Amino acid sequence: MANLTPEGILLVDKPKGLTSFDIVAQTRRQFKLKAVGHTGTLDPFATGLLVLLLGRYTRLCDYLTAQDKTYEAEICFGVGTDTDDCEGQVIATGDASHLTPDLIHTALQSFLGEQLQIPPQYSAISIGGERAYKKARRGEVVDLAARPIMIYEISEIPPFEKGGSGGIFFSIRLRVSKGTYIRAIARDLGAKLGVPAHLTNLRRIASGSYKVSECSPELKTGIQAIRDLPLISIDQLTADALKKGQRPAYALCASADAALAHLGEEPIALVRVEQGRLLPVRGF
Repeated sequence: MANLTPEGILLVDKPKGLTSFDIVAQTRRQFKLKAVGHTGTLDPFATGLLVLLLGRYTRLCDYLTAQDKTYEAEICFGVGTDTDDCEGQVIATGDASHLTPDLIHTALQSFLGEQLQIPPQYSAISIGGERAYKKARRGEVVDLAARPIMIYEISEIPPFEKGGSGGIFFSIRLRVSKGTYIRAIARDLGAKLGVPAHLTNLRRIASGSYKVSECSPELKTGIQAIRDLPLISIDQLTADALKKGQRPAYALCASADAALAHLGEEPIALVRVEQGRLLPVRGF
């Protein structure tokens, strides 16, 4: 019997002012379904792509969340906030009138590649069982450990603007690894240039190979909806073996840490490929 439970991948263009959880809650109500996940949150002031996974597709969360993300961001130099974004309280000001596109460009290039990043004080990182932002709201200063991140690409988006209050507004496009805080990049870029800075706008335009331009109310289902994970086409005997937890021989694919075995359009199991065998990790 066909599975009649709503399931698949839904691409949503999140508007400003809503949390990622708001979008998840709305989707649960719309599809009358509890199993709804996502591949990376967006702050309430941010807009852009949320990749939602429904039903059995939530089993892909860990794999799709690990993909890189692409953003367009606007930074204000000359003003720093406690949250490193436009929703926080101003905690520092400084003269940014000397900044030029060339100066900022040179500083930007030093951010390319692998590095350690200290997350913002107002973040959802758990410290002693409590979110860092809750401690920050009480005025506590938390010692957040630097985390490894990767900035794959970074470029400027014209124009270069000077605000009426003396601030300098500069927009960038960047592709980064999972767990990268764009707010922290704004903060650290300002520090490198010797002026306070914060993020004023943020839009996610891609998550892995999913693009914000593809957002639609239609639920994408089947193998065609799944990207950024190797797909292995199998026959009925191999599918039956995987469903029983067996490790069938498979010589048509090189070793892989994670792949999705499918029978036609039907996902069967998440697998690892080792020494010519499919090792079931999780049924689909």
